[in-house]
Amino acid sequence: MLAWDALNELDAYRITEIPRRPEAGPAPPSPGQAAPAMAADPGRTQRLAALIAAYHAGADAKGDGSGAIALGWVRDSAAGPVHVLAAGAGLVGSDDGQDIFLTLPGGARARPLPRAGLTGLMARLPSWCAIGGISDGLLPGEEHRAGGRPPASLEECLLAVWPGPFGWLLIAEGLLGKLRAPLPFSAYLNAATGEPRQFFIFVGWTAAALAGAAVMIRRDMVSH
Repeated sequence: MLAWDALNELDAYRITEIPRRPEAGPAPPSPGQAAPAMAADPGRTQRLAALIAAYHAGADAKGDGSGAIALGWVRDSAAGPVHVLAAGAGLVGSDDGQDIFLTLPGGARARPLPRAGLTGLMARLPSWCAIGGISDGLLPGEEHRAGGRPPASLEECLLAVWPGPFGWLLIAEGLLGKLRAPLPFSAYLNAATGEPRQFFIFVGWTAAALAGAAVMIRRDMVSH
């Protein structure tokens, strides 16, 4: 998880306008098949493309958190406005000299916050609880719900019942080149950086895995 100082250095923006999408209706499924998740969430492909682009934009970062991105909401006073925030150079599409156009949320307009503006807003709340996690790209992405309706959004669940201060901030940082121990998974990621030493470590693990597989295959063939 990023340290406060690293988060402080991210370029941050207050979102002022987000294009409204038409309500997603359940798509008619094929015979014997469930409705695809894409039909219930038409913006999913666009978000995935924006996140992949942001990941590659930050892949060459120095490892100090400058390649991270962040999205969140902060309401710092009771019944006050909700600030919709984004941070990270990887989310910036273009600018017209006044407004910034973001790739996520797609087509959103935003205004730059001053340096340390993101952490300044966060500091107005008395406390934060950090929850860390690693996304597993091997997990299945399709989740079907009864009736094809997507899960309730945060604004449907929270804003209608909670007028007090609150905040949530999702911070994402790619692991490419960030894992130090030369274990199999980290060796695979680090080899993608193009550094010769990391590539040879990956080759070593691959050779060890193939040798182990050959021994297991020979054992199984002999036993049968």
